[in-house]
Amino acid sequence: GGSADIESEGMDVSAALAGTMTVRGMSISATVLDGGMQSVVFGGSATGAVIYQNGTQDISTSGFATGTHVSSGGMQNVLLGGTAQESIVQSGGSLAVDAGGTIRDASIAHGGIMTLEEGAAGRGNIALCGSLTVNGSADMAQAAITLDLTERSSAESYIISDVSLLANAASWSVTIDQDQASGTYRLAGNASDFSCSINVAYAGAEIFDAISLASPDLTHGNAHYALTLDGSNGLCLTISAYDPSSEPLGTMIFATQDADLRENSIDTASQILSGVTLTQAAVDAVNESIS
Repeated sequence: GGSADIESEGMDVSAALAGTMTVRGMSISATVLDGGMQSVVFGGSATGAVIYQNGTQDISTSGFATGTHVSSGGMQNVLLGGTAQESIVQSGGSLAVDAGGTIRDASIAHGGIMTLEEGAAGRGNIALCGSLTVNGSADMAQAAITLDLTERSSAESYIISDVSLLANAASWSVTIDQDQASGTYRLAGNASDFSCSINVAYAGAEIFDAISLASPDLTHGNAHYALTLDGSNGLCLTISAYDPSSEPLGTMIFATQDADLRENSIDTASQILSGVTLTQAAVDAVNESIS
């Protein structure tokens, strides 16, 4: 219990808070315990705080927090005039950004929750494996949003509740495992007007391609990806297994009208294909071309 103030010239290191701390100076590595509250205001800064169950960190009025870890049951609130950078929200933790608040370079783990209110702003890299509830139009013009599917299942609901309210996001990406389970993954609700391209990458690797509703099909490695809208106009990514050996080797077209040349080209093709097993589609294509 109790309360403490860190004034503008003051600094505190490794405080354990079960009461209230108001930070106008500098707080480093604070631990906010059950019932504790850290309020960062008026140019104050908090670095490396850990917010435990029923603990809260509020950042407002030119306050700045960086590297906050929000554990299960913990809460970080970014209020008017506040900025939070490099927040990590673990499963069961929550991060809320109010009107006039700014979040930069946040990571929301599977089971974590992030909420954006009307007038909130996002900057930098916003990585979402958990969920994002959007309650009003948010300024994401300087945000790169990554939808992380690596720990998600196709049975889960949308990562983003309403993507239409994030229409100005700078870029979109989706991250998958190389052995991601097949299924339809729900990315975002209210996506009927979604026209952005989404970069696709394996976890920890470079982007290997992009997909969009205008160009919805992508094959890479041993998987096929299809971006679609479901019956509720939600944006979905369907992943299915792909076997390259099932693809036809190609269609041979013998366009010449000269009988001798035509016969020679067929003989050459026969020699090339000798001992090669073709799919039925390829056989049909060859037969059609020489009929």
